[in-house]
Amino acid sequence: MRSTTIAAAALLGLSAIVSARPATDDASYQYTDGSTNENGQEAFDFPLDNGFPNITVPSANLSAIELASLGELPIAPNVTASNATASGPSTVDLGFVAFNELFEVAFFTELIYNITYNVPGFGPDDVGPQRDEILAILTVHQAQEELHVLNANGGFFKNSGGFTVEPCEYIFPVSTFNESIALAALFTDVVQGTLPDVQTTFGANQDVGLIRGVGLVIGQEGEQDGFYRGLLGLAPAGLPFNTQSAVDFAFSAIVQSFTKPGSCKSLDLLQHPPFATSGGLSLFDVLSTETDLGNGKEDVAGVVFSGTPVQVVAAPSAQVNSLITEAQCITYLNQANAPVTVSTTTKQVSNAVVEFTADFPGKILDFSGLVIAVVTQSAGQQEDCASIVFADASEVAAATKFGPFLFEVNNAVADLLSGSSSSTTSSSAYTSSASAYSY
Repeated sequence: MRSTTIAAAALLGLSAIVSARPATDDASYQYTDGSTNENGQEAFDFPLDNGFPNITVPSANLSAIELASLGELPIAPNVTASNATASGPSTVDLGFVAFNELFEVAFFTELIYNITYNVPGFGPDDVGPQRDEILAILTVHQAQEELHVLNANGGFFKNSGGFTVEPCEYIFPVSTFNESIALAALFTDVVQGTLPDVQTTFGANQDVGLIRGVGLVIGQEGEQDGFYRGLLGLAPAGLPFNTQSAVDFAFSAIVQSFTKPGSCKSLDLLQHPPFATSGGLSLFDVLSTETDLGNGKEDVAGVVFSGTPVQVVAAPSAQVNSLITEAQCITYLNQANAPVTVSTTTKQVSNAVVEFTADFPGKILDFSGLVIAVVTQSAGQQEDCASIVFADASEVAAATKFGPFLFEVNNAVADLLSGSSSSTTSSSAYTSSASAYSY
């Protein structure tokens, strides 16, 4: 499947990238027989050699994970322990966290494997002289993400009435070490902007006992992000305020870009939870761009975005998810600024492809860091798009039909030393860390 949410990347040359395939069969994880994409790439599948994610608490396997993680899995009583059962919306968000953390464990496991076994693109010359140190740090991150999964799924199990979020099969659109690190940095940015949305849901539903755990993890995500950005020669702290995101955006990005269609057993549970009368997570159709956005700091007129169906089963959907007869807009989110909506012209290319042409206001809006673009529905004519006011990312998500398209605008450390901020780079769109909390 085409890498639909990857932006043009001047630094890494990301375009039509595919994942590396393991060179041997003795990995600490498994590859499903016959589970390949159109490029012949095999899908990552659980469980790991230690049985993860099926880990008994307590157990020798858990103790080994804790030792590798430099810490411990929170157990009750803990800082977020609560005797009350969380509300349906809060429990749905707990399920998202577990869903995301499973993806992260898969990502780091494959990255560690590729480096360890010198898969092409991940050899000593690609990783550099700090290879051993990087492997040691990534191994810590992998173990920490395993604890995040166990923590989030434990909370989800307790509050959902006994359900567990199961892993998908994953395909990672990266073929080099640098592309993998760029992906890790980008999705860590997404997660840091998404966790406050989770906290907001907890607070709005009076599940305040869950908030502290999320806050404790945001700092850990920032520590990871600074490490990845440092490896890329970027300023470790990319923004004074992370770009705001929404749970539905991060959920859609993972499903659209990293999972094998038809492999996610928990999609229906998260989208139609029996324990939440208010509904579950939204899964949007895919938004990509046919236009080079350059470094993301300039205005680009007439950018062509393509909307295509999200594939959640083996066969593509027959129709896209939105009615193109209705007016559509492009909405941009960047930093903690108010979302900005611009007008589009819409063209149906085929039964499953819709094109949206809109301006990219990189200079006008002074874009920096993570930029999120989505197609939102206008209440009136397309000329009314500019007058639409969204209060925050949650309101944008409620009106979204296609997306997210993720684009990173970064300043290199070399630019900081030279006193210039004009030489910027963009890196791939999507993911790396979410976090879990203590329940």
